[in-house]
Amino acid sequence: MMKRFAIALVMSVSLASAAAPTSAQVSGSIGVHIGPPAPIVERVPPAPGPNYYWQPGWWRWNGVKYLWRPGAYAVAPFPGAHWVPGHWVQGPNGWHWRRGHWA
Repeated sequence: MMKRFAIALVMSVSLASAAAPTSAQVSGSIGVHIGPPAPIVERVPPAPGPNYYWQPGWWRWNGVKYLWRPGAYAVAPFPGAHWVPGHWVQGPNGWHWRRGHWA
């Protein structure tokens, strides 16, 4: 009985933590009090094919420090789409990440 309870508890905690967003993934809800470093200038390689668009790299916050996430190509999800890069915005409660999106 106790073993089943322990297993159920571990599984529920695991599922809850997997569903909870981290500060690096949030979009505007947790303020980072240190501004991001300047973007790293990346050399953009040739596109792997038609309808691929470059998504530039960006600084993500891991809860302790900024880590660079390199740019990558992605296929446009619909005809005429273009990528609007994510960016950091300074507000009264610190810096907030605004996710990139297709427009």
